[in-house]
Amino acid sequence: MNKISTCAFALAMALIGLAAFAQNKPTAQTAADRDMGKLSKDGYKAMRDVSLARLAIFNGQPAEAKTYTNEAETALEKAKTDETAFTKAESDLKAPSGMVQHGSGATASATPTVWIPVDGSLTLGEDYIETPEKSAGVAKANEMLKEGEHKKAMETLKLLMIT
Repeated sequence: MNKISTCAFALAMALIGLAAFAQNKPTAQTAADRDMGKLSKDGYKAMRDVSLARLAIFNGQPAEAKTYTNEAETALEKAKTDETAFTKAESDLKAPSGMVQHGSGATASATPTVWIPVDGSLTLGEDYIETPEKSAGVAKANEMLKEGEHKKAMETLKLLMIT
């Protein structure tokens, strides 16, 4: 349970970073950039259930794996209809300027597909300089996250220009 709490906290921090980053981007931001800033809780649950199903199969527990697989299917169906899902052709998704777009080298599909963002990360730039004010702000934002006040935590970080 502690591992799940730690993962949830890390995901919440990534979400704050993504939201703060999205709010400070130029107005020429693409719709796909805005859409990818939102993460699906149901989609994340589905991916977690798939991982648990794989672990159950590895441990020789097919009945438990079937339960997790069914839960994953239900969560994915729910995620397809939530506010985070968006429809884009794979060929329309581009990496932000200055970033390398990794892939298999195969031609990207031009057929529109439903995308469900389930995970994100935050990377601090080389120009980030820790100050006592920023450290106190991060601590305050962490407390707000623990209390479930995600928007206030994002605003706190935004005011400190931590993006």
